[in-house]
Amino acid sequence: MIGITSLKCPECGDTIISEEGKSVAFCSSCGAKLMLSNENERVIRHIDESKIKSIENSTLLELKKMEIKQKNKMLKIKICLIIFGLGALLTILGFALSEEEGDGWQMLGILGIALMMSPAYIAIFSDMANKDNK
Repeated sequence: MIGITSLKCPECGDTIISEEGKSVAFCSSCGAKLMLSNENERVIRHIDESKIKSIENSTLLELKKMEIKQKNKMLKIKICLIIFGLGALLTILGFALSEEEGDGWQMLGILGIALMMSPAYIAIFSDMANKDNK
């Protein structure tokens, strides 16, 4: 003889009818999934799979945002290093050539100094922009 158990759905309050020995039951009204029993004791537990999936998705989204932020930070550092290196090269070239060729090359050295200073401005102003966006 098959035993039948009548339960109340924790989601909608409707009656759920389940056969004894089944470990899972579904509400016919709202579709809620219920864990009914294990081998040693009878347990009635509601599993909200949509909430679990929502939490997993929001966690993955936050991780992706942090990854993108880190990549952008590394890209900014690389660009600043390239600009600084170019500025250093122009400074050395400009002042070395101005000693041999004349004063016209000093402007190239001054341009190089300005380029070497620009990464600091990039870092300062991008940090200020990030603070304004928060």
